[in-house]
Amino acid sequence: MATLTHLKLMLREIISAIVGASRLVRRRPAFFAIGTLTLGLALGFATTMFGLVDGARHPAVPFDDPDRTFSIHWYVVGDKVHPPASDEELYAAFAGVPAFDAVTHHKLKFPFMQVGDQVPKSAHAAVAMVPTEFFRVTGVRPRLGRTFAPDEASRGNSVIVSDDFWRTWFENRSAIAKEEISIGDQVYHVVGVMPKGMVHAGPYDVDLWTPLAAGDSGWWGRPTAHLRTGATRAAAEAQLASLAARLTETFHVEARPYRFELAPLRADKRGLGGPYIVLLVLASAILLIACSNITTLMLARAIARRRDLALRLALGAKTRTLVLEQLAESGVLTFGGCIAGLMFAFWGIGLLTHAVPEDMRWIMMLQPHWTPGLFALIVTAITATTLVTGLLPAWQVARIQPMEPLKESSGGTTSRGSSRVKFLVAAELALSLTLLIGATLFARSTLSLGEFKFGFDTSKVLSASGYYVYRDAITALHSDNAVSVLLPRVEAVEGIESATSLAIGHPQRAQIFSDVMAGVAPMLANDYMIVGPHFVRTLGLQLLKGRDFQAGDEVQGAVIIDERALPILFPGGTAIGHSIRLGGDDSGAPWLRVIGVAKAADMYLPKDGQAPRWPPIYASIVHKDQRQWQVIARVSGNAPAGAVRVSRALASFVPPNARLTVTTFATDFQQMMRVNNFTARLLAAIGLSSLALAAAGLFAILSYTVNQRMREFAVRVAIGAQRRHILQLALRDAVEMALAGTAFGAFGGLFLGQKFGGSLYGIQSTDVWSLIIAESILLAVALCAATVPALRAMRADPVEVLRAT
Repeated sequence: MATLTHLKLMLREIISAIVGASRLVRRRPAFFAIGTLTLGLALGFATTMFGLVDGARHPAVPFDDPDRTFSIHWYVVGDKVHPPASDEELYAAFAGVPAFDAVTHHKLKFPFMQVGDQVPKSAHAAVAMVPTEFFRVTGVRPRLGRTFAPDEASRGNSVIVSDDFWRTWFENRSAIAKEEISIGDQVYHVVGVMPKGMVHAGPYDVDLWTPLAAGDSGWWGRPTAHLRTGATRAAAEAQLASLAARLTETFHVEARPYRFELAPLRADKRGLGGPYIVLLVLASAILLIACSNITTLMLARAIARRRDLALRLALGAKTRTLVLEQLAESGVLTFGGCIAGLMFAFWGIGLLTHAVPEDMRWIMMLQPHWTPGLFALIVTAITATTLVTGLLPAWQVARIQPMEPLKESSGGTTSRGSSRVKFLVAAELALSLTLLIGATLFARSTLSLGEFKFGFDTSKVLSASGYYVYRDAITALHSDNAVSVLLPRVEAVEGIESATSLAIGHPQRAQIFSDVMAGVAPMLANDYMIVGPHFVRTLGLQLLKGRDFQAGDEVQGAVIIDERALPILFPGGTAIGHSIRLGGDDSGAPWLRVIGVAKAADMYLPKDGQAPRWPPIYASIVHKDQRQWQVIARVSGNAPAGAVRVSRALASFVPPNARLTVTTFATDFQQMMRVNNFTARLLAAIGLSSLALAAAGLFAILSYTVNQRMREFAVRVAIGAQRRHILQLALRDAVEMALAGTAFGAFGGLFLGQKFGGSLYGIQSTDVWSLIIAESILLAVALCAATVPALRAMRADPVEVLRAT
């Protein structure tokens, strides 16, 4: 009975403490708002960043049973005497494996594709033609619409798209209406959208699936099989090994026997590379600042209340009651922060899902997604930190001797407050400055990158490039030279002013000599441009001397050099009529006559500012490698519309197994700018968030300090001190903490700059202006945060303050 009574009393005290702590919202709204927003912002931001990394580390799994659904890889090479089994025979053999209860397959093709009046960057996208039961076997359900009906193949006009394709081209609409895609010469209606992560179709990631009908051409992909209930992977592999031995004997390919492997559809965990590590470090830094901020707030509040708590103890209050009140206040603050963090996390994940450029989803595998387990883990960490923070003042309360605080705060003393929490604010400011320096470095690098110029007008230049999956695909063009067939098609397109070819050559040992360089070091260059007639006019280069390339120059060979190469190759300043060799002295490369000097231009994307950029050399020579090709065209009207027309013109002449990409010349640069702009905005958000949290901590500790020193300020004013002197005294603590933060934060910024060094363009990782800008922003914000409590100290009425104390 006594135990039950004791428990009831304890429960009553806990409820009373929670009710009393809930009044914190009304009594100290500023304190509660700062604490809640600090926790909420940090929690939401960290969850978003960790979710971003977790999405890359653990890609979305759209399959119902990924560990029991496999792609079957096979390895065999036949010959003319002993050809291997056909794909149809192999699929029939797989269907007979006892361990599988379902086997499906697909074919791949690369037709021309158009969405509305736009063509994707890769106009010849991979399209998977699948049986109607394909999605049932793989265990994938659409997030929008439906999969193929049993009779869908007979209709031949339905397509299912991937989640990324839907987001990119159809703005991630919430419902499917009458969206259409042109594939080849046929219009397809979108009937379904796959869930995130579904790109399965063998060795290629695909964005489109169409029903497989009898007679469809294309090349067979790897089959997909699902294990029967009770069957194991080991049993399936043993049966496949037996099948491989039987096929090897049947088709007499003992020299290169059949071999089968099972690959589960669950994607392997990706390693944490540099960008992900940076995101984790930045998110952890935000959490650290938030935890330090809450610690500062709670300790400052506990110290400020020592006199009140001591008075309550002197009047008979129990230490246990006061400790429970402290813990209850921490709990209320944590609860409010978690609610705010939940809202910020949902908002942050949604924002990033829409804001991450399509290019970064491919480059960095950034696929942010909501992770409840990860959020719960972060909430647990924040809650533990906040409770520990609450235990510190609770422990102080438990050790209070009533007479000591009453003597310390008596009318005969003045207190400058405790400096025990100031180092936490200085640490927050230092960490914030580190992040600000990183954000400033990247922002200045992005601005510098935006000023990059190719040296010619790229807005009217198109690039049509491609490669053949199989070398014998060239025979489909009935020519030994793919460009000689495709170039006239491009030139005949409406709106094309001129067109030419472009390829890349590599000089031996990266050396280029001229005929006047006896005993002089050669120019170093990793490559040179192999171009066709009218290249200068098509690209829009400016010729300083000489002429453009003409038909027939490739027979004898001719070159145009960049003006930056002139003093290196021809110190005398005269190049026209002389010759250069694209290779070392012993390379056997022919001497090529110089026919022109072009104004400086860059043909490649800009790299980091420390990388040397060799001046380009343009050569008209016979190009042997026909597997890869590129056609450059100048359009008179709208460039994107011209790209669509060129894509359509080439679609019927490019073999099905070839890949074709038609874009404006600056497309890759624009992609780079999108990636850099997004990264700069993300880092700016991180830096400003950390600064806001640090400013909140500074404001809180300055408010506490000013409150503790009010009697001192009143006495100073009473004996003749001027108001501006009081303002200076009140601001001195802020200046000390800010300067300490900038001193240590500068070293952290240098370290972070070294990590960013390989990603910066046009500036060094030790850029002084970035340091000055970041420190100026920090000091300005710190001054603003300190102004309000400092002004309150300056405007205080000495009579009222002394009377109150």
